[in-house]
Amino acid sequence: MTANGTAPLLDTTSRPALLSLDSIEKWYGGTPALSGVSFDCRPGEIHALIGENGSGKSTLLKVASGEIRADAGSIFVEGRSVRFHQPTDAIRAGVALIPQEVPLVESLTVAENISLGALPARGLKVDWKSCRERARASLALLGEKELDVTRDVNMLTADTRQLVAIARALARGQRILLLDEPTSSLSLGQANRLFAVLRELRHQGIAIAYVTQRLAELEQVADRVTVIRDGRVVAVMHVGDVGAGQIAEMMVGRPLGQSARSRVQEREDGTTPLLRVEDLGMPPALRSASLTVHAGEVVGIAGLEGSGASELLAALAGAGTDPRGMALLGGKPLPLTSVRAAMAIGVGFLPRDRRLEGLVPMLSVAENMHLSDLSSLWPPFVGLRRRRRSASMLARRFSVRMPGIEAPADALSGGNQQKLVMARVLARNPRLLLLSEPTRGVDIGAKIDIFRAVRDYAQGDRAALVYSSEFTDLIEWCDRIVILYRGHTIGDYPAGSLDEEDVIHLAGGATQLSRDAERGD
Repeated sequence: MTANGTAPLLDTTSRPALLSLDSIEKWYGGTPALSGVSFDCRPGEIHALIGENGSGKSTLLKVASGEIRADAGSIFVEGRSVRFHQPTDAIRAGVALIPQEVPLVESLTVAENISLGALPARGLKVDWKSCRERARASLALLGEKELDVTRDVNMLTADTRQLVAIARALARGQRILLLDEPTSSLSLGQANRLFAVLRELRHQGIAIAYVTQRLAELEQVADRVTVIRDGRVVAVMHVGDVGAGQIAEMMVGRPLGQSARSRVQEREDGTTPLLRVEDLGMPPALRSASLTVHAGEVVGIAGLEGSGASELLAALAGAGTDPRGMALLGGKPLPLTSVRAAMAIGVGFLPRDRRLEGLVPMLSVAENMHLSDLSSLWPPFVGLRRRRRSASMLARRFSVRMPGIEAPADALSGGNQQKLVMARVLARNPRLLLLSEPTRGVDIGAKIDIFRAVRDYAQGDRAALVYSSEFTDLIEWCDRIVILYRGHTIGDYPAGSLDEEDVIHLAGGATQLSRDAERGD
């Protein structure tokens, strides 16, 4: 076993590749998305592909899966040259793409989704018994024997949906899996479950290409890693040959330096907090949360899925359902039932799902920057030039990369969409920032930009409350970390006194730090 408890990585260097992409080129207009990229996956190997948003990772997977055609280069499956004109060509060749949004038919059962497109038949009728047996057999290969295959997939959790998609690929006999950011919507526990499944598939000889932006995942699951930047391969190495910091610098192409966190000094007793929350609840998830945030602080909220952490921020932003309890901002009651009223007294809220709650994808960058103001402007062309000028300034301030200020928000990468929403929230100059998963699905460069913006903003009489499922980010960037467990606050610690193991231990309901428990304190 390795130091982190995972199985030792396999030596696959002598095995011929199941999938090879050689000198792939892809251009959009005059802009290269991929420039001579080569990448391969061997049987019994998990080969990670890592890079910033817009680096070309997803484009490469789309080429490998037949979703788009390369302008130049070659694809080989088991040493044979192949040409994919459409995704079904790749599927027949044994290649399965599992994107971030798992493509399942919500109204069908687990068994029906696993056999989708190849339902077993007996004469002119579907053989439903064989369909269910095939589903159970595919799931058993993943170590899943308890899932009810007659259950509709719209009732499944995110990690179980991933398992169903992988089981469908195995049922088709596909031996090459392409996973695009598979943990972006998973909790820590769900991600660990997925890692265990992938390690089992590796031992079965499956070749896995694993796209991620989370450096911590490399040691847990990958054998090799390819770093891609601006459509070009920067490095190919075995995991463990270089540190996470070096890989991060390869991804962004510049030294990253330190987190630049400035710890808030010890405060004298009696200092009035900017935010005071007492016994705030929003059943069923949030039961009784109490905490304080002082001006100049960035306070992290840590909790496992179902802890009530995201509900806490939604309630404080006025976006909750039937909240109860007390919350004061600057000594005045927070309006817990109105987003607009909360904004009016100085609350800025970045919701957990930027696409569903933070953006209107078909509107332009400029329109999204001023989304909160558009409904009050009539006719709609009033102040158009002013809004464009203001949006351009905000885009430069927050380093939002975009084709142009009039480009639709949907044309931006995930990290730049997140920075766009951040820019809109901060432009209103709120006293209290509420950030729910602010770096979910973004690359290391965008993550650093976002947290630095939060730290720079939380100065003077302003502060921030941040919920993230990536505990290492809370430790690195926050002043204090408040722990939630089953809807209750159970601890408040200086961030510098914790490591990731401590936070996991506490978020699981422990009443003391793991190292204290080991000493018997």
